[in-house]
Order: sequence, then structure tokens, then C-alpha cells
Amino acid sequence: MKPQPFSHSYGESNFHIVFSPKYRHNVLTGRIAKVCDLAFEQAGQVWNFRIVTKRVSPDHIHQFVSLRPNQSPSWTVHKLKGRSARKLFKTFSWLKQFDPKDKRRFWGGELWSDGYFFRYIGSTTDKAIQFYIDVANDPILRKEYYTYAGNGKREPKRKDDPYVSFLQGKLRLSNKNQRRLTQFVNAG
Repeated sequence: MKPQPFSHSYGESNFHIVFSPKYRHNVLTGRIAKVCDLAFEQAGQVWNFRIVTKRVSPDHIHQFVSLRPNQSPSWTVHKLKGRSARKLFKTFSWLKQFDPKDKRRFWGGELWSDGYFFRYIGSTTDKAIQFYIDVANDPILRKEYYTYAGNGKREPKRKDDPYVSFLQGKLRLSNKNQRRLTQFVNAG
């Protein structure tokens, strides 16, 4: 990404942000995931920050955001969590109701866990962060590229780390699948 001009400054402030639902419940699927995704987009529009890429997984969220100089990661996470929780509880009111049979309810009224992860993106490219978010959260690509802990019977098809190969220019996105990662091609 290029540095942007602001009223009295010039630069960039990009962050990789990860947070999860309370108790790491696997609820962000189907319509719930779509409504959550829409709420994040609305938050970016209302508070004037840009979501470069995001991935809504069943039990956590990855976002790559570009902030204005007066915005902090904690403020941004607060806005993202607040907007999405209100929207989800309004649309799916059953999520707040206590049900002893359904352990994936948020009857305490809190959708998101208190903590979150953030990292300033300064020494790497925006495309590399998008690559990491998409590969790490796509089960097919994760199975193909990354090793598994445990008995060692399930080995990946590739021995090289795709993230490192991508940074070294040995791996690139195919032109057809720039927006949604589904396959990679060797750059050589």
C-alpha cells in the first residue's frame, strides 16, 4: 500500500487484527457470518477506516485494516465489535437467550471475547498479509501447504512454507483468483 495524505500528515497506519467470539464458540457460519461481515463493512464506512481484507471463520475473525492517524487499534476493535454485536443480536435474538441444550449461546449479553491480537504492518507488504489470512483460513490450502502436529502421517504436498515463498517471489496468485484465493502458481 502507498502512504496516504491526510490534513496535516502523510503516511500509513496498517494493522492485522484478530479477535474471537466469547468462549471461542463456532457460531460465525452461514447467515450469521454474512451479517457479521456486513456489520464490519458498515463500521468501516461510518468511522472512516478501510478494511483491506477480512476473513470471518467460525470461531475467529482476521482483518487487515488501514487506519487514519487519529485512530488506534483498540478504538477500531471497539467499533468493530460494538457494531457487529448490536447487529447480530438484533438480527438473531435467539443468540442472547439461555438454552441449557445449546452451549453456543451468549446469554450473558457479550458476543466477543475481551481480548484481541493486533500487529502493525510495517516491514512486510499488504499482499503478504492478505496471503497469510487467506491461506491460514482456507482448509484446503492449509492442508496442502502446512504441516500438522501429531502422529506425522498427514504430510503436506509442499515442503516449503508458502508465506516465505510468496515473500521471496517464488509463489504468486493466479490472475483469475486475485480476489478469492483458490490456487497458487509458481512464479518461476
